[in-house]
Amino acid sequence: NLYSTVDGGGLIIDQVTVNITSTGPQRITLNLTVPSAGTFSIGGVNMDLYRNNGGVNYPYSLPSIVDIISSSAGPNYYYYYYDWEIHTSPCLSPFTPVVANVNPSSFGTDVQSACGSYTWIDGNTYTSSNGNATYTLQNANGCDSIVTLDLTIYNPSIVTDVQSACNSYTWIDGNTYTSSNNTATHILQNVNGCDSTVTLNLTINGTVSSTDTQTACESYTWIDGNTYTQSNNTASMTFQNQNGCDSTVTLDLTINTVNNTILQLDPSTAQAEASNANYQWLDCENGFVEFAGETSQTFQCQGACYFEVAVLVTENGCSDTSECVILNVLDLNDDTTQESVTVYPNPTDNTLNIKGLHTLTEIRALDVTDYNGRLVKSLDQIITTIDVNNLADGIYFLNIHHKEGMEIKKFIIE
Repeated sequence: NLYSTVDGGGLIIDQVTVNITSTGPQRITLNLTVPSAGTFSIGGVNMDLYRNNGGVNYPYSLPSIVDIISSSAGPNYYYYYYDWEIHTSPCLSPFTPVVANVNPSSFGTDVQSACGSYTWIDGNTYTSSNGNATYTLQNANGCDSIVTLDLTIYNPSIVTDVQSACNSYTWIDGNTYTSSNNTATHILQNVNGCDSTVTLNLTINGTVSSTDTQTACESYTWIDGNTYTQSNNTASMTFQNQNGCDSTVTLDLTINTVNNTILQLDPSTAQAEASNANYQWLDCENGFVEFAGETSQTFQCQGACYFEVAVLVTENGCSDTSECVILNVLDLNDDTTQESVTVYPNPTDNTLNIKGLHTLTEIRALDVTDYNGRLVKSLDQIITTIDVNNLADGIYFLNIHHKEGMEIKKFIIE
């Protein structure tokens, strides 16, 4: 049979196996050791031994040694053991109660965070997060203190700052860049307290200046909405180009003009005032058709004529048409001795007299034109004295319209 000594907490503190070979009472030696004072149980499993269930009177005492206080079957049963022999160690001092404080091992967690790597108290360097590593120290009570590492490793960050600017750019490093750059770096701290290395990727786009060269006749309306009638090289306009930078356009404008003034040299001759140009004389009364071959500066009647003429002048790449003037020649002769109609005094200063009107048939109108053929005076009635006091000094023509045509007389005011 297997005998066990069990303490009050149910913990087996000693065991012995004894072979019982015969029936009936017999003395057996257990040699079970009780380590200290306390409450203990002695017994086994399926012992098949005698028990007494009458006259039981607990406790049964061996003074200063042991008290038998009960059995597992209850207070009315006494099991197995009679004629106990209990020996105390001859070298032991008397038992003295002692209060022992048992300090358990301590446990703790070392929470750490680091950038890139971390060397812990175990001497190991960790480059990734770790929540399993442990290390044993001694606490203040001399007991084990087991520390578990709770490590978070944050990695440094590397980013690129892509920027574009016009002409120059001031970056986070405080430097102003005037050309593109992809090598500059700057170190910041990220949200985890680790280095954040920023590399600049900068494109500098410059402003663009250009000149818009234009040539026009008389006037030109530019992109700024203004119409220019004179040459100009100072006007400018600023746009944004495809890079978002200023694009400044300066106008270089040449305005070419045409001198389309026509001069009437005499009743039979007209001349363009512009020289060194191209000319084409036109018939005003016939839809401004061209006079064939009339491309010189001067147009002159060859004999008697009546024309309303204009000249198309082309110079500096531009063309313009003059006003129309009348060329009317029936019989223009300055020899007054052969004329039927004369004017006097000639020159005059305020009054012009007409002699010989009676020689003309059915006079219909009188008017005065200047040297360029412009009408300056028209008379409502047929008279022989004309007031020319309000006309400026110069050469004039008296035009007498009659049934046979027109008689023209030149006179001078001075």
